[in-house]
Amino acid sequence: MGMLPRIFEGEREKADSFMNELLGYLLLNVNVAGFESPIRQVALALTLIKGPCVDQWVRNMTTWLRGLDPVNNNVPRVWDYFTETFEQQFSDSTRTQRSRQQLEKLRFKFPDIDQYITDFEDLANLSGYTVGNDETINLFLKGFEGTRDLLNGILAPPLLTTYYELKNRAINVTKSRQLINAIQRNSPGGFNNFPPRPNRPFFQRQNPLPQNQYSQRQYNSTNASRWLNNTPVPMDTSARSRAPPNRRGQWGRNNQRAQGNAAQADYGTQEDSFQDQYTPPQRA
Repeated sequence: MGMLPRIFEGEREKADSFMNELLGYLLLNVNVAGFESPIRQVALALTLIKGPCVDQWVRNMTTWLRGLDPVNNNVPRVWDYFTETFEQQFSDSTRTQRSRQQLEKLRFKFPDIDQYITDFEDLANLSGYTVGNDETINLFLKGFEGTRDLLNGILAPPLLTTYYELKNRAINVTKSRQLINAIQRNSPGGFNNFPPRPNRPFFQRQNPLPQNQYSQRQYNSTNASRWLNNTPVPMDTSARSRAPPNRRGQWGRNNQRAQGNAAQADYGTQEDSFQDQYTPPQRA
């Protein structure tokens, strides 16, 4: 039952993990026929230790195992001897020192309080510290140096003296800080609740040029003042100077006809005046 442990190739930092996996696998199959034999347990473990760095050690252990009597020597002492020899050969002598260095550098990263507590307790055990003494408490509080507001909340009155009380308060203070941050983000005045700024069209992005209210007025033949008499001005060509269209869309035929009649009457008057003034010559 279960999955076999991973192959161990002699890495000292992985020796403890390999042994933990091996013990868990044997415990899972404790009632399986054949697994109760210490000799078979050691033989199974040797099949999972492979590689150029461990071949010689495996060969020596296999030779020792083959020399045992499968009936009289199949006792729990066989397994104990194997584990002691394995630890002497592959134990990490620098593990304790390395764990203490990691524990000194361990810092809490908000809001992962559960992960911080797990890492702290694991490193404390590997370093040989007793969880709960004054040295361990100081190292635990040192991890909150980067979050002084949380550290002040943990050390607020009433002052706690045991590690487990400080741990529970650290959890509660972290949860309270998370709740406060969530309320601030969702409040009407929060920085995440401003309405989005509408995009202005391209032609409106630049401010229009200010109009000069004192600019010079333009005159034409319609709005010219008297003081501009005998001064050339442009002709008024705007729509208001034109005759309004009649129902058929024709421009001021009546006005044109009236102007034509007036011109013809004027011409007739001039002709009559000319005839009155002209005296034909008399025949001799």
